[in-house]
Amino acid sequence: MLNVLRQSFKEKPYLRWVLGLVAVSMVLYLGSFFVGDQGSAGQSNWVARVNGAEIPDWRFREIAQKIDDYYRNLFGEDYEQLKPQLQIRRQAIDALIEKEVVLQDARRIGLHSSAADLARQIRNHPSLQDAAGKFIGTEQYKRVLERNYPGGYAAFERILAEDLLESKWSSFVTQPVTVSDSELQQIFRRRTEKTAIDYVVVAADQDISAEVSEEELHRWYEEHVDEFTRQPGRNIRFVIVNREAQLDSIAVPAEEVRAYYDGNQAAYTHPEQVRARHILFRVDPAAASHEKQAARARAEQALERLRGGADFAAVAAELSEDTLSAARGGDLDFFERGQMVQAFEAAAFATPPGSLAPITETPHGFHVIEVTDQRPAGLTPLVELEQEILRLLRFRKVDSLVATEAERLHHEIGSADRLAEVAEREGLKIESAFFNETERVPGLGATPQFSASVNALQRGALSSPLPVGPGLALVVVDEVLPRKPAPFAEVRDRVSTAVLEARASAAAIAAARAANDRYSDLAALARALGREVQSSTDLAPGQPAPGTGGFSADLESALFGDGASVGDRGVAPVPAGAVVYRVTRRQPFDPQRFMTEKTALLNEALADRRALYRQAIVTHLKQRQTVEYNRVWLDALEG
Repeated sequence: MLNVLRQSFKEKPYLRWVLGLVAVSMVLYLGSFFVGDQGSAGQSNWVARVNGAEIPDWRFREIAQKIDDYYRNLFGEDYEQLKPQLQIRRQAIDALIEKEVVLQDARRIGLHSSAADLARQIRNHPSLQDAAGKFIGTEQYKRVLERNYPGGYAAFERILAEDLLESKWSSFVTQPVTVSDSELQQIFRRRTEKTAIDYVVVAADQDISAEVSEEELHRWYEEHVDEFTRQPGRNIRFVIVNREAQLDSIAVPAEEVRAYYDGNQAAYTHPEQVRARHILFRVDPAAASHEKQAARARAEQALERLRGGADFAAVAAELSEDTLSAARGGDLDFFERGQMVQAFEAAAFATPPGSLAPITETPHGFHVIEVTDQRPAGLTPLVELEQEILRLLRFRKVDSLVATEAERLHHEIGSADRLAEVAEREGLKIESAFFNETERVPGLGATPQFSASVNALQRGALSSPLPVGPGLALVVVDEVLPRKPAPFAEVRDRVSTAVLEARASAAAIAAARAANDRYSDLAALARALGREVQSSTDLAPGQPAPGTGGFSADLESALFGDGASVGDRGVAPVPAGAVVYRVTRRQPFDPQRFMTEKTALLNEALADRRALYRQAIVTHLKQRQTVEYNRVWLDALEG
């Protein structure tokens, strides 16, 4: 069968594309893996709205699957452990919102994808060519799409047209982006100019007075006032209709859980799975043969211990170099085919439950594997899903309750001057905070909708109910504050810290200069100060030496540029205090090589800068749009 498929792909290349469409269809069928719901229980089939334009749930599932596939290929067998941290579903919904924002702006400025643009894109698509490299034909194209793509060729062409429009918009808005010759030279220098040093760090831990007078604090504040500037923002008051406070009061009858399970069984159907645990002995695939033999020998010894009756979890905790699974006794939970690297998967599925597999080699090293359980393909029993479904249904019910209560309060309050009166009557706590784009309100976990709405509120205005982490907030803006220096009283502790840090730095520099004047040998200097001589690797401009605490403009000026050469020695301030250094190796700027590589470097720099410029514009546009989230979907994402 595999040989037949391979031959078919050679004779009819477009079949590869057909297979891709089938995969997409399966994504849509199994998409509820990501969200736990396909709208079959009477819920809206949109995940978010941008200025009223709905983003459908099937697009969300499609994008989520693509992101999932990308990370799965990137991380291999580590993927399942890393997956919760990647927030794939959040990435997917954010990407779709950004795309809709871009499309709306493109149409606003008069851009469009013409029929000719679309036809050209379809005709020239490499997956739609026959063996002779020609377009497979309109009839064949439509027939394939109607069979294999949700919504048929019309839906496919609509999405393709959107992609074309997005590309046109990106080209249009990034036209002003340029890269000057001096900027190119700076990029080239960072990549090619190198300096290595031997150095001694003199830490900023010298004996200094910790007493700072109020007069000195005020003087420092006035001399460095630009360092204590507060960004534009708003002083706000708000009350929260708390979701968690009401969650425990929500009852979900068992028959509702059963009805939801029965109505969404496609979401809970799984292929054949096994559960395994492993002990990993890491070794690089390119390692020498003796290193691989040593790793295999350690794996064989562990396997013998297990065959002799040793506890697997204990041995895994002791020996496994997969620290994430080792903390769980090596357990990897249930997985299906395609989720692990091929050799690991083959060994696990070929081993009966309760048995140890032979030592298995993968690109990660050598594995000792025990299969602990097995599930045939089928429907996950309700008993295993009951708590998950119960939580989802409770969140839906409480979400509706919170929304109704927040709307009632919004109507009761009516205007900002009645917030305190209604809050006291209802037993709600009024909280006050300063809010701007960089100083979010602690504990709110505010959504983009919250930020955009509060930034748009005028002084004395009352917001509509806004989604935040704990539930829904009603916000009043008491004061709109421009960018200005923060009051001294607000930043007094920061000023005190800055004064003491400056004292410590000055003391470290003085000690380093005195030692540099006294000792001609760097090793003798280090011994006298009770320090060690360190040797850096080749440093590039902007790259700090280890242990110096970060970037230092003074040190960079000394180590790079036309005047720097091997043997140079000196003292420079660094964030950790000061360094006494000696240049041991130097690779200067090569102007001839720069001219040779300049064109390729320009194209690369333009692409990078345009991507950053585009993202900045998208971020700005998003702040000006009205974005609504389907609360059922949002709760599923957060849950």
